[in-house]
Amino acid sequence: MRKSLVVVVGAILTAGILVAGVGTGAAMAETPPPDQPADAKAEAPALGPAVPLPAQQRAVYTPINTCRIVNTTAGLGKMANNQVRAFRVRGSGSMTGQGGGGTGCGIPLGASSITAVVTTLDSIAGGRLIGYPTGAPSVFRFASYVKGEGTATATLTLAARGVAAPLSIKNIGGPTHLVIDVTGYFLPQISAKVSGTGDLTTASSRVLSATQFSTGIFRVTLDAPADGCVAVASPDGSGAFTASAIIIGYTVTIYGYSTVSGDLVNIRTSLAVIC
Repeated sequence: MRKSLVVVVGAILTAGILVAGVGTGAAMAETPPPDQPADAKAEAPALGPAVPLPAQQRAVYTPINTCRIVNTTAGLGKMANNQVRAFRVRGSGSMTGQGGGGTGCGIPLGASSITAVVTTLDSIAGGRLIGYPTGAPSVFRFASYVKGEGTATATLTLAARGVAAPLSIKNIGGPTHLVIDVTGYFLPQISAKVSGTGDLTTASSRVLSATQFSTGIFRVTLDAPADGCVAVASPDGSGAFTASAIIIGYTVTIYGYSTVSGDLVNIRTSLAVIC
């Protein structure tokens, strides 16, 4: 007889734990964004009034069609009492080694957390599940389960970008089979501060690099295309300056101006990309 899992605590954990992951498969290779052709210089937008930089935005949630990343009945076997397993979540690489699909679920490499339906199957006895970013303390219980079969929904936070298997699940009780179907993900907003020579002074996890293209023009490279988002740039400091920005694919181009002459000049800027 099918029984429902009792949801105890939604596991909304702290992101940004930068550690070496323990995976069930090979580490994913992160595909760098394509280089922009040298002759693809964007025209500088017309000089306009300074726009105040908005406060840091929250992560944006994107729902997806239900996509399976874990199914221990496909070969991994049941999770024993007190056993911990780390699972791959992000990217489009094969997850067949942990019972998922051959092309992953397309979760962006910068995603900070996922929403999922978690199912326990053929549980020998009741127990509870603890989900946490790989490398973090395993203290956040997100569901209890009973003997047999049941389901629960959860929000599970992932370890920092670059960890091959960013989601760890600890089972206490059972043993039990485990199935995880992803229903959506949270992606942090993008922010950075760029020096007058094109160096990143601070940046969120989705910003990969910054360079100076020419006088007053700087290019910031992101981890994924941001077409359809809005880029807002402002001077990072005092003086008679203003700034603007445009997005083309993976690249945000920042323009710094003198409000006295209207010329492009090298200035420190703050950037926010709002999606």
